[in-house]
Amino acid sequence: MIVVWGNKKAFFHIPKTAGSTARHVFNKRFGAPDKLVSHPMGQHHALQDIRDLYKIDIDGLDIYTIIRNPYQHVISLYTYVRSGDQEATKRRAKNNPKVLEICNLDFPEYIDWYCENWRTYKDWLFVGGKLPKNVTIWKTETIEQDLKKLFGSEIKIPHIYNMHNKHHSKYFNRVLYDKINVKYKWCFKQGFYTQS
Repeated sequence: MIVVWGNKKAFFHIPKTAGSTARHVFNKRFGAPDKLVSHPMGQHHALQDIRDLYKIDIDGLDIYTIIRNPYQHVISLYTYVRSGDQEATKRRAKNNPKVLEICNLDFPEYIDWYCENWRTYKDWLFVGGKLPKNVTIWKTETIEQDLKKLFGSEIKIPHIYNMHNKHHSKYFNRVLYDKINVKYKWCFKQGFYTQS
């Protein structure tokens, strides 16, 4: 999480949700962050953990985060981990041993793994059982407009989220959709995305 205390702003990154783009814009706008919460062993922490483990007063910050369509999010993690050569996979596994588990799974097996092991947006963002009022959620599909609203049109965005994977209907069948629909119930119920 990038924290800029002077501006009382923070960017909370959920993996595989255009975080590199947002981090770049935050750094360009504010310079080097006052606080960058690192992730030991390549693991990202939930917002609750950041508050509790690092003793960061998140209540006094305007926190921004990005989510993406849950189906595309699932595919993105799957294809990211499985992409590249063996050396790239070994580097990823060094930071996060769970990478090796994913590499040998077919997509239906991976969905079961994902549902058991991966956090939902609710898991990443809730503190004390609820979404903090000072958290603003953007969607990858509207990230350019959202960042420009926050920082003004003078911000140059070098890389906009671009989904290179096939449409989720090429990966999912009804059973797999239903598993993700259950896992991301909160996200769909809030109206961020529509269930398939």
